[in-house]
Amino acid sequence: QADRRKLAEDAERHQARQVSAWADWHDQGELATFAKPRLPAVFVRNSSEAAVYDVLVDYRAPIDGALYRLGVGPVPPGETRVHAIDYDGSLEAGWEPTALFARVYFRDSAGRRWLRDALGRLRVDPGARHDDFFEQGGVIIRD
Repeated sequence: QADRRKLAEDAERHQARQVSAWADWHDQGELATFAKPRLPAVFVRNSSEAAVYDVLVDYRAPIDGALYRLGVGPVPPGETRVHAIDYDGSLEAGWEPTALFARVYFRDSAGRRWLRDALGRLRVDPGARHDDFFEQGGVIIRD
């Protein structure tokens, strides 16, 4: 019985395990300038064989740490979406994009909702009213 439950759980997580998000420097962005040749960015990668949908990314702003949520839309199989983050001011010495604390929410092809946090842990999405985004003063970015 326990083995069957584990197999079912593994099957449910199969696609979700292949979706990742991370923060790093991006020097190809159209926002990059001579003064800022590379920008912090959030990357979302779907290595599965099916698209993921309703992809949202939460991150902390580089200068003031404000919490933002960005709608990425669907991410097709085998593709990576990149969102470069522009900022006003200067970054602190030694600042690294990991300080964005990026997390990604998405819906797999079977309709299950998932969250991958800033540490890379995958879990079931608690739902819009249970993720503490607005309680933390989060702002939704509309492109």
